Amino acid sequence: MKEIWSGEFKTCPKKKDNKKKLGFKSEKWINKIKIDLETYKKQKKRYSIYTIPPRPSNLSILFSAINASSVLDIGGSNGWSYYYLNNSLNSNKVKKYTILEVEPISKFFSQIYKDKSINYEFNISKITRHDILYMNSTLQYFEDNYLLKIINLSRPKFILIDDFLGGKIRNFYSYQNYYDDQIPVKFRNISQFKKKMINNGYSLNLIKDFSTEINGNISYFPKSKNKEVSKVRNGLSLMFKKI
Repeated sequence: MKEIWSGEFKTCPKKKDNKKKLGFKSEKWINKIKIDLETYKKQKKRYSIYTIPPRPSNLSILFSAINASSVLDIGGSNGWSYYYLNNSLNSNKVKKYTILEVEPISKFFSQIYKDKSINYEFNISKITRHDILYMNSTLQYFEDNYLLKIINLSRPKFILIDDFLGGKIRNFYSYQNYYDDQIPVKFRNISQFKKKMINNGYSLNLIKDFSTEINGNISYFPKSKNKEVSKVRNGLSLMFKKI
């Protein structure tokens, strides 16, 4: 089995340039996530609100607990988390859900789905205030400074990170093997990340395992030959609250 990640670097490696390999901007990826969303919607229609989403998510629990009305989802892909969230809520509904994505994905889904409550955005300067800042397996693709910039623009009450890639390890970078492409990712030391968030006005209120299941069995990351990567067995869920 091909490893998910390859290499270990102290600084972020450059994206390997190839016009045919556009990673998450590629037509192959956009078609895949379009089919994923259509499949989820069909299953939802057939099996009710309890249809399992494309990925696990803790967003609905936080949203309902604090009686929120708006979410900013960084790297929210096709918008499945919005539909899953709205279908899960009993009383308060989502009034504003913004997905910050790369331009090709943002433009594609803005054109084919016309929902007044969901907005696909690629221009960070247009980001406004939201109750919750949410990420699901996306933080590893950008630096802390970019996250802090978005936090300053959105001024959320809570920040929820599902599938945080890191732990009691040192900070380092690797390549994620995506089909025949390689995408730079960052593994984070959780103590250093926690300290940086505190310095920017957010305390860590919750940390738990983020696990997925395949046929009823918990799925861990495949074993890696890389010593540091092998220390990360699964993702984590982190919840920060405005101090």
